[in-house]
Amino acid sequence: MASIIKDTGEIWTRLFDHRPFIQGEVTFFLREFQDRRDDREVCRLFKILEYSTELGQNRLDRAETLGDQHLPSLKANLDVALSMCECVLQKENEFDSVCTFVYFF
Repeated sequence: MASIIKDTGEIWTRLFDHRPFIQGEVTFFLREFQDRRDDREVCRLFKILEYSTELGQNRLDRAETLGDQHLPSLKANLDVALSMCECVLQKENEFDSVCTFVYFF
């Protein structure tokens, strides 16, 4: 009788106790996930390093040269626009003063 109970226990364990299989699958999944994640993170870090190096070497110098080329003409255009605005403001003030002078007489 004891051997039947023992055999029944072993059969039940083989059929319904999946802990060893599940533990192995979980371990495999974690290992694969961490390996893939580490590879992606390393690739991303290398891309960031490459991009920042390119920014430091090429694009900043190019931005500086373009700024040196175009900022003086931009300043000249802004000065012209400012003087035109001042002329318009001066004419408006003259018109207001003439209108108030005519209004009083």
